[in-house]
Amino acid sequence: MNTLSYSAYEKDAKRGIAAAQFNLGLCFATGDGVVQNETEAVKWYHRAADQNLAEAQYFLGECYHEGMGVSLDVAEAFWWYRKAAEQGHPAAQNNLATYYRDGLIGPKNSIQAINWYRKAAESGEAIAQFNLGSCYANGEGVEQNDFEAFKWYQKAAEQGDPTAQFNVGISYQNGEGVEKNILHAIAWFRKAAENGDITAQHKLGYCYNKGEGVPRDPIESLRWYREAAKQNDQIAQFIVGLNCYIGTLGEPDYIEAVFWYRKAAEQGNASAQYYLGGCYGKGEGVAKDLNLAANWVKLAADQGHPEAIRSYENYCQGKWK
Repeated sequence: MNTLSYSAYEKDAKRGIAAAQFNLGLCFATGDGVVQNETEAVKWYHRAADQNLAEAQYFLGECYHEGMGVSLDVAEAFWWYRKAAEQGHPAAQNNLATYYRDGLIGPKNSIQAINWYRKAAESGEAIAQFNLGSCYANGEGVEQNDFEAFKWYQKAAEQGDPTAQFNVGISYQNGEGVEKNILHAIAWFRKAAENGDITAQHKLGYCYNKGEGVPRDPIESLRWYREAAKQNDQIAQFIVGLNCYIGTLGEPDYIEAVFWYRKAAEQGNASAQYYLGGCYGKGEGVAKDLNLAANWVKLAADQGHPEAIRSYENYCQGKWK
């Protein structure tokens, strides 16, 4: 805790200095030098925002948008985002654009959305650059244009935005808005994956498994699938479980297979439910239990999994042992 900073901000804030009022709000929001209190944070943000401090207006919009220290109120959030956006605050401009795009306070307005995304993007706001790229990619509010989409994705990607990095990779992979180049695609997938993008981690796992753009490497493939699985990607969890079950990198590990099958199955992955049922039915990695096996197989069957449907029919006919 930095009590000296808090004391200095408090003194100046009470004198009506907007910057100090905003910083005092930050102290209350983060518990820096004072007991954390979101309600007090909002009070001081409000005082600074009323003096037209753009950063305070933006933070106040965030509070109303998230319901932090105040009741969630999208109309109030919109009001404060707009006040900050009109002063050139890039993050507020991006959020204002999203309100227009998604129609959060009225009918969708793609023209206004593009207008504010462009302002923020041209100011260097990475998320706005990504959003503007998405609008061009999907023809949302502008004529569809892969070249413009790639341009804005790349600007955001170069600032480290993981989703934009993945999209740049896809653009290179498919030759959309740029000349097709699988090596560049892999390089951008790797950047995104290393920055924690689940889809990119999954993609790299697939590329190493199939040998697409890289030499086939089961170890690297499983490594990236594991990274995605750790972030709760149910397909990756099932794939990791399957690899453990069949022993892709050595001896089968039924216990770990069950661990990952269960993670995916609890998220509703039908294949994982079926395979987890199989583990219970055979007593592999878990104590044999035909009732639990049937429960998991039925869940998969109810989702239309063909093998699960046949297996559950056999269970109902007393063919399981």
